[in-house]
Amino acid sequence: MNTFRLLFAFIFSAILANSVLAAPLCEEIPREVNGCTLDVNNVSDWLEDMLSSDFEGECNKHDRCYQTLGKTRYQCDKEFKEDGYDECSINVACRGIVKLAYDELRDSSEAQEQYDKAQLKSKKRSTAHINEVMAGQCVDDPSNQVIYDHTLTDYVKLAYNNRKGRDPSSFEQYTMLKKFSSTASITDWKGIVSTAVENDNTTPPLIKITKFSDRHLANYRLDASNSTGSGLIYNWNINNQASTSPTYSYSGTPYPMRGYTLHFKGYLLVENGQGEKDARTVDDYFSVIGLCDGATCTQIP
Repeated sequence: MNTFRLLFAFIFSAILANSVLAAPLCEEIPREVNGCTLDVNNVSDWLEDMLSSDFEGECNKHDRCYQTLGKTRYQCDKEFKEDGYDECSINVACRGIVKLAYDELRDSSEAQEQYDKAQLKSKKRSTAHINEVMAGQCVDDPSNQVIYDHTLTDYVKLAYNNRKGRDPSSFEQYTMLKKFSSTASITDWKGIVSTAVENDNTTPPLIKITKFSDRHLANYRLDASNSTGSGLIYNWNINNQASTSPTYSYSGTPYPMRGYTLHFKGYLLVENGQGEKDARTVDDYFSVIGLCDGATCTQIP
């Protein structure tokens, strides 16, 4: 009896340990929006009211742009004007309102202060997020976080390809993104990254995923067996279901009467024998075609 209890306790402890090791997918780093509230001098209430009634989406996008690391204030203001013009189409009066708002932003020192504060807040949030990833509290890769402009991640990839002849792992990307400073120039950051990459002699695993799917047979598979590295340990966590196989698979009933759509969300974390890691997030939809999805049911081929 005591042997049975000890065996049960051991198995339960192992299951509990595995559940603890299955870290969650990181949450998106937040960016706040407040609509068309231009906290700048000399902006009349009527202008804010007109913007709020017709351009709330463009204003919210502008707010998020100010909080995106790697985006300059000039880029954000210019995109606001272009988005507004697209919304106005050929309406001259509408375009005049957008141009007036853009001119107020461009010439405002208050807008610069808002941009600087937003960038500083995003940098602090980014640092906290990267620390969580490095500590294994959650799993993520930079492509899953829209707080980073693609020019930052593109440059890190370019630096590794030019100097090391390979792509960087997600953890290497985060290491370089952590060096980004909202108060320094992009040129200075690129110089720091180039030097760091040149001195990086590690060879982490690199995930390569190939997707196979058949919408009629209800088969869906993500194959990571071609990932580079030796002695790789695979850890999938898709829809809170864990797997240690090189592939993640879903098999439904072939040729169902009614179609349906599945959402696969989670990650793959791969580790080599040296403890170096790479991670890739998964956020994919898979639609199965049913026999009776159309006006009439079809026969099975």
